[in-house]
Amino acid sequence: MNGDATGPVAKNVRRIAHMDIPGGGQIVAAGGYAYIGHMAPPHGTSILDVSDPQHPRVIASIALHDDRSHSHKVRVTGDLMEALTMSDLVAVMDRGRIVQEAPPAEIYRAPKEKFVANFIGLANFFEGEVKQTAAGDAGIGAVETTDGMLNCVLPDGVGIGDRVVVVVRPEDLHLRADAAGGGENLFEGEVKAALFTGASMEYQIALKEVVLRVKLHSDTPLGKGERVCLELPAGSCRALSS
Repeated sequence: MNGDATGPVAKNVRRIAHMDIPGGGQIVAAGGYAYIGHMAPPHGTSILDVSDPQHPRVIASIALHDDRSHSHKVRVTGDLMEALTMSDLVAVMDRGRIVQEAPPAEIYRAPKEKFVANFIGLANFFEGEVKQTAAGDAGIGAVETTDGMLNCVLPDGVGIGDRVVVVVRPEDLHLRADAAGGGENLFEGEVKAALFTGASMEYQIALKEVVLRVKLHSDTPLGKGERVCLELPAGSCRALSS
């Protein structure tokens, strides 16, 4: 940090490196990285690669969004519940790279990459090819998967023929009596496993190719081997560029 890089430090302390960056508050080191919270805007948090302590280097930074805030206290966590409940802003990192920075609800509901969707909570994935581009304000298009056509929210910039990965959360899938009743994105499958978790039942339901994780209310009994019909609402299915 700023200051005399040549003078004495303290008794029994040896300086091994120095870097001039804006003044910092709390510093957290974890997994070969150092996270430095700065005292004054516009500087937010600097992320340093310190895997070689003698040659630290800044690899990313999280800026503040106004001139009234500061982030001198840094929190680094791998605990999902802690991150979602204690934070106004979450930055998800993959090997030192910030892949998405957003409020917790946006990180969960609108991940930008498969890594983020898989890291933040449970998720189901379909790989496929765009067959119809987004139409209307909702941005709904169509993707052909190995299990059939899937209407979903498409990201900006994708076109017909592009490969995408569609993500849908287990709690967003709904049971339907049968496909004849109408609805969007209806798929038939077979119950392969069930897990009681108290407030909910978590099922594994096999389609033709993909095995879906489905979270239903705990008073929804389904037996292993039972055939069911699932609806995947298009607005809850989000395509990510692959």
